[in-house]
Amino acid sequence: MASLDESMKQIAEIKSQFQTDSNLSGESLNVKAVEDLRIKFLGRKGLITGLMESLKSVPKEEKPAAGKVINELRQFVEAGLTSLKESAETSALDASLSSHRLDVTLPTQALQGSLHPVTLMRRVMLKEFRKLGFTVYDGPEIDLDLYNFESLNFKDDHPARDMQDTFFVADRAATVLRTHTSNIQVHAMMHEKPPLRVVAPGRTYRCDSD
Repeated sequence: MASLDESMKQIAEIKSQFQTDSNLSGESLNVKAVEDLRIKFLGRKGLITGLMESLKSVPKEEKPAAGKVINELRQFVEAGLTSLKESAETSALDASLSSHRLDVTLPTQALQGSLHPVTLMRRVMLKEFRKLGFTVYDGPEIDLDLYNFESLNFKDDHPARDMQDTFFVADRAATVLRTHTSNIQVHAMMHEKPPLRVVAPGRTYRCDSD
């Protein structure tokens, strides 16, 4: 049966051994080395685990004192391992940062931009019109009065022909910025045979604020 003195001697030897083994620095200080130390002292077959097992052979009246000292040794080793692990992780991070320096002069990835929501919705709508058999027509935004008004039965005295409603091209009285896309229908009927299914999206130009 082991005595308290024998247990204390073992405890002192293990503590001294840990202090020696934990004196790590440089390349020897790494996460794997710290884990090896933990297994050696605190693992299932570790030295301190063995001490706890040896308490069975210590006289009953001496077990509390021996158990207290062994517990203090365990706490000492755990604190040492925690400190070593933090140092090892810091060293590993520093080494990684040193070997992978960020080159701030490298060009960044250029933003490609994106389509406007109105453009996206227009494409969706035109896709559905095509499914229904419609032809998408694009026509002139600057057009003759003939196609913008006269062919659509806008009389000469129609208010839409007034200067306050329509943009007229200077020196070309018979030319306007289209006030609607209906002028495209006229062009389509001139070039296509009936029956027609035409959709004519596009910009229009009006003097009014709405």
